[in-house]
Amino acid sequence: MPSFGHLPDASKHPVGWTDSLMHFRSTDAQQWTGQLGALLALAALCVGTGILVTVIGDLASSKPVILAALPLLIVLGFTLAISPKALLLAIIVLRGGTNSLFEETRLGPLGGLGAFVNLSVIALTIILLMRNPKRVPSVAYWIWGPFMLIQFLAVTYAPDPVQQVRLAMAQASTFAMFIVAFQLVDDERSLVDVLRLIVLSSVPVALLTVLAIARGDAYEPGRYSGPFPHPNILAFYLVLVIAIVFYLWKRTEALAISWQTIGSVGYLIVLFGLLLATKTRSAWITATLPFLLYGLFFKRRYLVYLAFAPLLALLIPEFRDRLLDLGQGNEVVQYARLNSFAWRQLIWSDGLRWMDPGRYFMGYGAGAFNYFSPVFFSMAGGRNWGAHSVLVQLFFDIGVVGVSCYLWLFWKCWTAMRPLYRVDRLLYLIGTAALGAYLLTSMSDNMLSYLIYNWYFWLAAGAVCAYAVRAKEPLKPTHAAEPGAGFNPTAQRRKF
Repeated sequence: MPSFGHLPDASKHPVGWTDSLMHFRSTDAQQWTGQLGALLALAALCVGTGILVTVIGDLASSKPVILAALPLLIVLGFTLAISPKALLLAIIVLRGGTNSLFEETRLGPLGGLGAFVNLSVIALTIILLMRNPKRVPSVAYWIWGPFMLIQFLAVTYAPDPVQQVRLAMAQASTFAMFIVAFQLVDDERSLVDVLRLIVLSSVPVALLTVLAIARGDAYEPGRYSGPFPHPNILAFYLVLVIAIVFYLWKRTEALAISWQTIGSVGYLIVLFGLLLATKTRSAWITATLPFLLYGLFFKRRYLVYLAFAPLLALLIPEFRDRLLDLGQGNEVVQYARLNSFAWRQLIWSDGLRWMDPGRYFMGYGAGAFNYFSPVFFSMAGGRNWGAHSVLVQLFFDIGVVGVSCYLWLFWKCWTAMRPLYRVDRLLYLIGTAALGAYLLTSMSDNMLSYLIYNWYFWLAAGAVCAYAVRAKEPLKPTHAAEPGAGFNPTAQRRKF
């Protein structure tokens, strides 16, 4: 029986019996309402768990890997209750290496466990923002806000809105990764912690890729994708990790002990070896950008290394054959096999010629290029094809407005990094190289579809921007031209 507390003492408080009865009934009703709410919540939890177990049991007959989803969800729930930030950091470290597991749980257009994790990242970011909304400056929202807004607007007139809602939510999780970086980074040391988390996430990816190469488990003859669904995703991810490892090594090269240097150089060699195994030519080119800028601004001997590296790579048959492939299949004739660049040129020209000029401003809606590709692409073969160019895709889908918002994203991100030039020039140059590499590869690939890579790229970009924003008014910048010279804008380091 519930306890109703104490009624007012009429001898001490001159109130009438009517007031006492009203107080009694109000207290009684509040406690019974609370208990009823708890019982209803418990009942809903039991029903929901029963439905979830039933659904998982039915699906497990066709996809046994789904049996791993229930205990994983339980672990995620307990971790969320203990520390939302710890759960987010665990997702960052493990998401890349466990991607093959997420791919196995995919359930058609609704997604699978991966979609649940995407929603979890968005929810965790919202929780962290509600705890301390002032930690994220307005510039962070100005960088990503216009692009996110126009993507959701384009869903409203998309030819297949249901599918595009899911893809828009995936983009929202990438935006969340960018925002959460501002929650994690206060100073140089916290920036380094975030970058090391990204490097740590690459260790299981590298091991799984080495295992795939040893087993001959290739995406197509001679091309390996590791735990990712396509070699290009692995390639661009490796380019990002290479740039981060190079920065972490060079920022403390003068103070690093020998085993740290050996470890950094050794891991870079492994990463470059895996990059060659993807046979992604655009990634081979963009991987050189950090080393090129380092040679131009710091040590000129790196320019000599870059000059000899392609000559040595030509000794590798797979590398040489991949380059020579561009010299064949450049003519569109019947039954001819086009090389990848000629094929891209054909689908771009077919799509752009098919567009009505009245659609140049706002496009045909999110996902329209893929949806209409069987109609306009002369080599579609009844299949749906991506544009293999973010700029072409956005122009077709969202028009000039979409392309402008996309370029705005990179421009604002780069301008946010500019204060680093006088504080940590090495970080500024490598950040610029990473943005340039992404923008260049987006001209010839479906970068918006590479969710895992986008997560890590925009987490790193957000971390660098957060550090730069808080570096605008440093007390005493140290040796701005030296690699790794940084500042500490806060008296104490804020721990994760």
